[in-house]
Amino acid sequence: MTRPRTGRLRGVLTLLVALIVVGLLSSLPFDLGGVRWYEGRAGEPVDAQAFRVSVARVGLARTVQLSSATVTTDQTYVLVRVRYDIRRRPGGLGEVRLVTADGYRYAPLTATGTYSIAPPPVEPGYTTSGVLVFEVPADKAVGASMEFQNLVVYTHYRPAARVLDVVTASTERAPDDTFEVGPEVASVEVTP
Repeated sequence: MTRPRTGRLRGVLTLLVALIVVGLLSSLPFDLGGVRWYEGRAGEPVDAQAFRVSVARVGLARTVQLSSATVTTDQTYVLVRVRYDIRRRPGGLGEVRLVTADGYRYAPLTATGTYSIAPPPVEPGYTTSGVLVFEVPADKAVGASMEFQNLVVYTHYRPAARVLDVVTASTERAPDDTFEVGPEVASVEVTP
C-alpha cells in the first residue's frame, strides 16, 4: 500500500527539482542559446574571456577605393578597423554584425564584393587586425554598435562581444567622401 505513495512522492520531488534547475538556469548571466555577451565601448578592448576585440577606428564614406577598383554607394559605407586576439585555441572571428540603433543587423561586405579585409584567423599569443566595410542607409549609421561572436564553443557557451558607440554623431566622414583600403590593412603581430 505504500508503493503508490512513494511513486507520487518521487514524481513531486522530480517536478520540484526540475523547477529549481529551470529557475537557476534562467538567472545565469548568459542566455540559453549558448552565447555569453561581454560589452564595452569603441576605442577600448572588450575582453570576452576567450578572445579580446577592439574597434580601433571608424570612418564613413560613400566611396571606397581599393587597390583594384573603386566602388560607390547611394547609401553609406561604415569602415571599421578591428583588432582581435585569441586566448586559448586557434581561431578567428565568427559572425560579425553592425547593429543599428533600431535593431537592423548588417554583415560586412565580403567575398561577393570583397571590400572588407577581415582579420585573418590567428594563433593564441598573436593579435590580428583588419578593416570591415558595412553598407547601411545613411540615416541608420549613427548609433550603431557591433557584435562579434567567436567560432569556438567553450564548455557550454560561445563567448561574444558587443561594442557600443561604434558610430556616433562625431564619427568623421572620409576626406572627399572617399576611403582608401590598401592590401596592407590586414596584419598579424605578437600580442603585447
